[in-house]
Amino acid sequence: MTILTSEVAVAIQDEFVQIDYETPAPTITEQITDTGKIVTVSSPTSGGLTPAYTNVLAYTNISEIYKVGQESKIKIKWVNNESQEIPFTVYDLNNNSKIDYIEWTVPYLSEQIFEITFISKAFKLNQNKNIIEDIYDQVYSQDNIWATVENNQYVRVVFEQILDNTKNITVYAKPTDVGHLLTIEMYAKNEIELIATFKNINNENTYKIYLTNLQTPTDAFDFKIVSSSPDSKIDIDYIANSIDDSSIDNDNYNLSGGGTSGWVSFNPIEPIGIESIEIEPIEQVTPEQIIQAPQQLIASPSIEESAPKKMLEKLANKFEKIEIDKKLEKTEANTNIQPTPKNWLENWLARIFTVWQEYLIKYLRWN
Repeated sequence: MTILTSEVAVAIQDEFVQIDYETPAPTITEQITDTGKIVTVSSPTSGGLTPAYTNVLAYTNISEIYKVGQESKIKIKWVNNESQEIPFTVYDLNNNSKIDYIEWTVPYLSEQIFEITFISKAFKLNQNKNIIEDIYDQVYSQDNIWATVENNQYVRVVFEQILDNTKNITVYAKPTDVGHLLTIEMYAKNEIELIATFKNINNENTYKIYLTNLQTPTDAFDFKIVSSSPDSKIDIDYIANSIDDSSIDNDNYNLSGGGTSGWVSFNPIEPIGIESIEIEPIEQVTPEQIIQAPQQLIASPSIEESAPKKMLEKLANKFEKIEIDKKLEKTEANTNIQPTPKNWLENWLARIFTVWQEYLIKYLRWN
């Protein structure tokens, strides 16, 4: 018996027939995005028919952004299925302790789209603005842990709040190599209009710019490293949106204190759990006691129970007299008040806690 088909004639001489055939393999296409990539897995058609592929293994290579163990910073969403998060497996193919390959199972095929997202508040980008490294741990606090960024590369930062043109941003940075001069150009994320420039970065220092030229409030910014020397690099320890120097109250973190009772309270209690700090009567307070105030807060039992103790320890380590003196010099230069020894000490106490408050606000915004 002979069976005719549209393609071939098959002669059936036996009771059973073995038919061997091939179908094209599924295809994968990728598109780089601001936060990761889009992966599309498609099933090709053959003779007008689409093979019913199920449980297809999909995979992709990724930049070595995260270390093995940081899988939680990667998300894969199945766009066709209401952006459902799907499980995946990560690999370190070159054994350098960084994730460079991920794979997952596609339940069925026609054309399925998956969105891979890398999660961080601070990325290093190459000159094409592709993500190459997560540097949040290096730049979220001033702790002498530096992120090195090359000439024409970018740092993309997402702040906790929307910033407008009344705000300012502080960077603590230095040239990687002594003698090099760099600038940092600041843009809104993926925009080409320059907002501001950190100029003349030639030593380890704090650099500040104001967002006066920011047209549209945003929380995401691109910082471009620029130097006349192509081999120049910059080390960045800290990036933050600063509080206004002229304001003590900010985001409901209010400072009050002074008087002969010799107390200073730092509100609110939540989320940091600080109620007050008791010190000696104001006439007996020495500068050394004032500078030790943060350590007294750390030792408080209420802080142990209700506030992040490590956060306070980190802040206290920053609380050095030289930093306080700089703040006082700036404050005294802007006032005509000639305080008596007693109210000078009261003013000093309040101003010191203003400095401490500023560090605290910056930390809370990043976390």
